Amino acid sequence: MADSWLPFDATEYERRQQALRARMDERSLDVVLLSGPENQYYLTGYETTGFHSFPQTLIFPRTAPPLLVTRRLEEGNAAAAYALACRSYRDDEDPADALAQALRDLGIADRTIGVEKAVPWLTVRLFEGLAHKLPSAKLVDVSGLVELMRAVKSPAEITYMREAAAAVAAGMRAGLAAVRDGVNEREIAAAVFPARILAGSHFVRNPTYITAGPRSALAHATWLGKTLERGDVVFFELGANVRHYDAALIRTAVVGPPTAELRRAADASIAGLAAAIETVRAGIPASEVYRATRDAIAKEGCAQFFLHRAGYGIGIEFLTWIERGGVSLDAGAMSILQPNMTLHLVPYLLLPGLGSVGFSETVCVTESGCEVLTTYPRLLTEG
Repeated sequence: MADSWLPFDATEYERRQQALRARMDERSLDVVLLSGPENQYYLTGYETTGFHSFPQTLIFPRTAPPLLVTRRLEEGNAAAAYALACRSYRDDEDPADALAQALRDLGIADRTIGVEKAVPWLTVRLFEGLAHKLPSAKLVDVSGLVELMRAVKSPAEITYMREAAAAVAAGMRAGLAAVRDGVNEREIAAAVFPARILAGSHFVRNPTYITAGPRSALAHATWLGKTLERGDVVFFELGANVRHYDAALIRTAVVGPPTAELRRAADASIAGLAAAIETVRAGIPASEVYRATRDAIAKEGCAQFFLHRAGYGIGIEFLTWIERGGVSLDAGAMSILQPNMTLHLVPYLLLPGLGSVGFSETVCVTESGCEVLTTYPRLLTEG
C-alpha cells in the first residue's frame, strides 16, 4: 500500500528486525509474540488505536518474516505497514484459536515461544487459551526485550522528537498565558490543544494533565472545571507527538504572587532538574541521576515532597509516552545510560493542601552529557 504513510524507510525497519533476531538468537528463542502496540509499530510501522478492544499479536519468527494476527477490520492497517503479512479473525471468533492456528501453520507451535507477560494487551484469557491450545510449546517471558532496543533512538527518531518538543512548547506557552484569576480550567485546556496541534503535534493519547488548586496535588489528576482564584497553583504536564514519538514538559504557574512555601518548592524542583541534567551522560547507572536529583531537592529542604523516581525513558506513544519496561531513573535502577537514549526528567513535588509543583525536560543522552530537546523557560509563572 502507500509507502509514503510509513514514518521510516525500509533500511530502518530492516535494521530493527535484524537486531531483534540477534537478541532472539542469544536467548534461543524460536519466535516471539509481541502484543504491545508500541513494539509492533517500532518493528513494522503498523499502527491502529483499535488495540484496546480486540487482541492483536505480531508473530515474529527468528528465521521467517513477521505475521500479524488481528481483527479483520484492521487488515488495511496491516497492509499499510512495512512488508507485513496478516491473518485476521472475525469479531465472533476466538483470537487464541486464530493465533494458535497461525503458529501451527508456520510450523513453530511446539517451539520456544517468547511472550510479553508485562504488557497489558496480552490478556489473561489470550495467554491461557494459547497455553491450552499449544501444550507442546515452551512459553517464556520476554518482557522488555524490544523495549530496551527502543530505548536507544536512531537519528530519524530523534528528529521526530525534536519536532514534538517544539509542539509541546507551543502548547505550554498558550496554557500558561491563559492563567489568571477567574479563568476556568477548561479554558486553559482549550488554549493548549489548538496551539499544540497547529505547531505540528499529531493525536496525543496520553492524558493532558492540567489541574488547579489543592486538587493538583493528586497524582495524574486533570481538569474538572475549577475556576481559578488568587493563590491557586496551576500544574501542567503536557506532551506532543509526531508520528507517535513524544516529547513531554512540566511547568507550574500560580494565580497572583507565590507564597514563600510555593517559591521554595519551585526552586527545589528547578534545582533537582538542573542536577539531573548535569548528571545525565552515557556510561553511568540510571540510579545516579535519581540520587543527584534527590540530593538537590533535599538541599532546598523539600525532600519530603519528592515521592517518586526522577524520570523514565520516553519515546513511542500509543497509550502513554512512558517507555514501560525500558529505562527508569529510580533508586535501584541498574540500567547503564547509552548515547541516544531519550528521557523525561520529572523532579516534581507533591505538597498536600497546596498542589503539585514541578518542572521537567525531555532530553537525549550524549557521550558527554545530554541535549535538552524541550525549550521553555524554567520559571514559576505568575498569572
